[in-house]
Amino acid sequence: MLNYKRYLIWVVVSFVLLFGQFIFPLNVILLLLSIIFILFSVQKKSYLFLFPILALSFYHGDQSVSLYTFKFGPGSILYIVVGIMVLLTFLKSRSMKNISIYLFLIIMFYLSYSIIIGSALDFIHFSTEFFFITVSLMFLLVLSKVERVNYDFLFLSLGTAYFIAKITVFITGIGLDAVPYSRDTIQYFALFDPIENFLLLYSILAAFNSKIKFFKVVSSINFTLFCISSFQLGYVHGGTIIMILIVFLWVFILNFKKVILPMFVIISLGNIYSFSLDVEKGSVNYYKIEKFIGLITFISSSDFSIYDLPRSPQVRVIETANLLHQNPVFILFGKGFGGSISETKYKYGSYLNADDYSETEVKERRFFTLHTYNQLILKHGVFMIFVLCFIGWKARSAKNVTFIDTSLIFLILSYGYTIKPYILLAMFLSEIFVHSDKKISLSYKFKSKSG
Repeated sequence: MLNYKRYLIWVVVSFVLLFGQFIFPLNVILLLLSIIFILFSVQKKSYLFLFPILALSFYHGDQSVSLYTFKFGPGSILYIVVGIMVLLTFLKSRSMKNISIYLFLIIMFYLSYSIIIGSALDFIHFSTEFFFITVSLMFLLVLSKVERVNYDFLFLSLGTAYFIAKITVFITGIGLDAVPYSRDTIQYFALFDPIENFLLLYSILAAFNSKIKFFKVVSSINFTLFCISSFQLGYVHGGTIIMILIVFLWVFILNFKKVILPMFVIISLGNIYSFSLDVEKGSVNYYKIEKFIGLITFISSSDFSIYDLPRSPQVRVIETANLLHQNPVFILFGKGFGGSISETKYKYGSYLNADDYSETEVKERRFFTLHTYNQLILKHGVFMIFVLCFIGWKARSAKNVTFIDTSLIFLILSYGYTIKPYILLAMFLSEIFVHSDKKISLSYKFKSKSG
C-alpha cells in the first residue's frame, strides 16, 4: 500500500540533496550523510541507497560538492563508495547470482574482442569504457542482493524533487550555469544531467501504466514541472524532444483505444506550451526548432542534401552514415571498448566544436563518443540492441513495465555518456534476471567457498 507521507519525505530529502549541493558548508555535510546512508542501506539490503546516487551527477556544475564532484585522488569519491558497497555485500552473502557471472563473462569476451580487433590501442578510451562497465557489474552484484525496487516510488519521487530543484536553481541563480550558445546567445543550464530524460520518460509512461491513481497524478505533476523548467530556460534539448515522441508513439501502439483522448490533450497542451516559449530569432529555442525542422525536411525530401542541414543535425546524420559505412561485422557486434569511427563516407568540415566531440577527437578526426543510438551500435553493435529488446520484452510484467520500457528507450538513445546509463543498465539486468515476476532464469549455478 502506498504511504503518501513516505513519498513526500523522499521528495524533500532528494530536493535538499539536489539544491543543497551548491551551498557551502551544507553540501559537505550532505556528502558525509549521503555516504553513511548509502552504506547503511546496502547493509540493510534496502534499495533506498539509489536515491542519492541517481539524483546527483558529474554535470551539476563547478559549484557542486557531492558524491560525483568531490574528488578522491584521480577520481570521484563515488567509486570508493561503490567499492565499499560491494565489500559489504560480500560480507553479508558470499554467493553470486548467475547474472553476475554471465555479465562478467560477457565483459571478458568484449575485453578480448577489443584487444584482438585493435580497439584497445587507444588506452584512455578503452580503459574508461572498461572501467564503466566494471562499475556496472559491481552495481549488479549489490542490486542482486537487495530488496526489489519499487520503481514508481523511486523514479516519480526523484522526478518531482529533480524538476522542483531545477526550477529553484533558475529562480535563485544558485548553481545556475551560463555558456555561450552562439555569438549573440547565452544558454542556461540548471541541473543538466542525462537522468533528467529518464525521469521525464518514466513520468509520461507511468501516467498510462501505473495502477495507483496517486502515481498517475504525480506523473502529470512531474510533466508539468518539466514544462515550467523548460519555459524558464527557454528551450528543450533536441534529444529530449525525440525521446518524448518515441515514448508517445510507443504508448499509442500498445494502448491505441485508451490513449486517443489523453494524447489529444497532451499534444494540444504541448503545442500551446511550445508557442509560449521564446521563438524570437536568435534565441536558443529558435535554433533548436530550426534544427528539428531541418532534420524532418532532410528525412522527407530527396532534394535536401545532407550538407543543407543545420550544423547540429548534420553532424549526427554524417556520424550515422560513417558508422554504417564500415565492415558489417562491426555493425553487427560493434568495435568493443575503445572502438571509434572516422570520416569514411562524409567529411564534417572545419566547424566541429566541443558541443560535438572532444577537442582531441576533433583534432585527430577519430570519434569515440557518438550521439544517441550510434554509441551503443559503435561499442556493442545492432545485435546488442536486439538482445536488450528481447530480454526486456520477455520480462515485462505489470510491476515493471514502465521501468523496462523507459530503460530500453533510454539505454538505446543515451548509452555511454556518463556512469548513469551503466547504473541503469545494472538495474535493468537485475530486474530481468533476479527480481521480475517473469524473470529469465539462468541455469548455471555458482557459489564461492566460505572461508
